[in-house]
Amino acid sequence: MNPGRAKWLPIWLLSCVLIGALIIGRDRPDNSVEARANSIATGIKCLVCQGLSVNQSKSGSARLIYAEILRQVNDGRTDADIRGYLVGRFGKELLLVPESSGAGSVVWIMPVALTIIAFAGLGVVFARWRRSAATASAIDDLSDLDSARLARARLDQRRAGSEGEDALRQVEAT
Repeated sequence: MNPGRAKWLPIWLLSCVLIGALIIGRDRPDNSVEARANSIATGIKCLVCQGLSVNQSKSGSARLIYAEILRQVNDGRTDADIRGYLVGRFGKELLLVPESSGAGSVVWIMPVALTIIAFAGLGVVFARWRRSAATASAIDDLSDLDSARLARARLDQRRAGSEGEDALRQVEAT
């Protein structure tokens, strides 16, 4: 066997085993009546319990709602029809997962939009911070040079000033 191919053989075999395991082990949907009823009941809030779904709750009202869901699944109604019936009877507050259309879409869009705005704001703040740090460093570097120039200018001014005073005294003396 070619040494170049021998190097890739274990990787090829491992990838074949991994793909086979993923295909065999993938979750197949359970289309039974009970599974559909459980799926719908998981998205419906219990009227009595705080934050529990009808599927999780053991209250009497949750059991009645589950029985209604099961009856409608047995009658052949679609999941959307069953949710629509329950929302029409009890209100939109019954849904644990908000609608993804209309006004309910705001619930899905706002966290994403606020996160993007927050990261953009942080980017602006960091860019300004970096720019001000670079400017402060440049000012510090220039201030050493400027202070030397300033000291020299003051010295020149003193010299010129003393010479100017001497000339002024001479003018005043005459």
